[in-house]
Amino acid sequence: MTSKSELRRLGVQKGGKSPRDKGFNFEREVVNIAKDAGVDAVRSVASVYPDVKLNNRPVSCKRRKTGLAWVYKELESPEPHDFVLFRADRKPILKISYWKP
Repeated sequence: MTSKSELRRLGVQKGGKSPRDKGFNFEREVVNIAKDAGVDAVRSVASVYPDVKLNNRPVSCKRRKTGLAWVYKELESPEPHDFVLFRADRKPILKISYWKP
């Protein structure tokens, strides 16, 4: 049996129709919310960069089951924060906040 790390090394990707549809649905959701708020929003055709353009600015849309649960916990704490600053080792600082189009 081939291990997950060997499959990744060989370039075999997991997923399929369900994860792809999850991503496409999220992109459509972002575009619809933006348009309802009066923002110029366009979803890219097929799987090309960027996923979405908001006011002609490229935006990458990623949806994960629990990948950033800690961010939501910080934003929803008893003393809620407007945003969270995060930095991985040797990477620039990211500002994470709720999206208000």
